[in-house]
Amino acid sequence: MAKLEEDINQAIEIVKCSDFFNEYDNMQKYSRIYQNTTENIKEYMPFLDGSYKRALLPTASGDHQLEAILNGITEITCFDINRLARYFTELKFAAIKNLSKKEFLNFMYEDIFNINVFNYLKDNLKEDVSIFWQELFKNCSIESIVNNLFRYLGFHGTNKSIVGVNFSKYCAMNFTNYLEDDNYKFLQNRLENIKIKYLEEDLANLAISLNDKYDLINLTNIYEYVDSQKFAQSIFNLISRLNLDGKMLITYLYRCHLADIKRYGRAPILYAKLLELLENNVSIKILHDEIANKKGKRTLLDKLYAFRNVQFIKYLKDLDIDYYELNPTGLGCGLGFKDVIAVYQKKL
Repeated sequence: MAKLEEDINQAIEIVKCSDFFNEYDNMQKYSRIYQNTTENIKEYMPFLDGSYKRALLPTASGDHQLEAILNGITEITCFDINRLARYFTELKFAAIKNLSKKEFLNFMYEDIFNINVFNYLKDNLKEDVSIFWQELFKNCSIESIVNNLFRYLGFHGTNKSIVGVNFSKYCAMNFTNYLEDDNYKFLQNRLENIKIKYLEEDLANLAISLNDKYDLINLTNIYEYVDSQKFAQSIFNLISRLNLDGKMLITYLYRCHLADIKRYGRAPILYAKLLELLENNVSIKILHDEIANKKGKRTLLDKLYAFRNVQFIKYLKDLDIDYYELNPTGLGCGLGFKDVIAVYQKKL
């Protein structure tokens, strides 16, 4: 119970911290959580298709698990360095099991965390998850929880919108399959029989924490938060946990093109100064100001992002990796960008 008490207290601290950018935006033991995916999972799942039963997936918002279940996965190991992710994922799963699709969407994106609906769900939650949310609702307003507990592309809280659109709901409806009517009903039944276990672990130590082997491993966009060389070493370590013919989604690259992979994948250190600034967490505003008087400043920033996105490739040059270009998510919509996934399949 001591860990549960710490989790509750840390969550309350996050909710009370209303600064737009703060320490809780970093990936750490206690940080803001994702309400739903920011990836175009609907479009990339066919590239991960196979007769797969066991998966290693990020806990995150729970959407990776839900999509995997639709594709036949029956055993899931979830991992996340953020201890708060599991509490939300478990609440989301309980909501899907016990609410109609309309009721679920209302609870998640409209009348968010309606207390009457939560009271209906709480007896279907694991004891620690139920206590966690009850204590959070007791000590914080629903509005502050919605606005400050979630992270979403810098727009915290589901009451924020972009050009009049509820962006969280937009992503959930457009980048996943499980909210389609027939799939939602199918998922309600499947969730009753899925085996899910959780690990509180970062990528660097993940492989040594595992006892099982997997048909599918998804590392989402974790690459953005770690050193390129250390990330590559983690990939090699995790290959040992992959079954023959199993697939690993090595990374999801936002605002990227296949042309970027060819152009920068094995490139020398270009834009070294700007890259160093970016990797030392200097804000984009500062980067923008540094080149504000230079011709083509937007192009230079775009090249910087593209270069940073594919630096891991030089450390994985001996792996046979397939790259697939996707329609853009919110980070590239209307800007002419695409998204790219890198997929490795284990062969003899």
